[in-house]
Amino acid sequence: MKKDIELQRIRVSSGWSIDINNFYEVDPIEEYMEYFYNSVLISGENRRMGLSFDSRYEPEGEPDGFFYLILQKNEYDKKGRMINVSVLDIKKEKNRQVFTEYLEKFMKYGEC
Repeated sequence: MKKDIELQRIRVSSGWSIDINNFYEVDPIEEYMEYFYNSVLISGENRRMGLSFDSRYEPEGEPDGFFYLILQKNEYDKKGRMINVSVLDIKKEKNRQVFTEYLEKFMKYGEC
């Protein structure tokens, strides 16, 4: 990977922790496809809200692919261990900026 590429700038709302971040500030064009071979681009969790998200780019390495944002509701037991995850919605988007807006809105409001 090229060393001069920055991570995508994202406004992370209070309470969220980002677990994985392989989401770079490049568009999925042939020149930068090496940045889109990760199984997860970015994922995060907010235990207080009981929400999480995962994201990916599919098909991997294909410039004509899509960004996927999987919005999830989490359930925890009394000891704080996750016992269930259900999918609330899946956003499918071509545009990196729109995808980023979906992500930021979900972290801020719990929906998008």
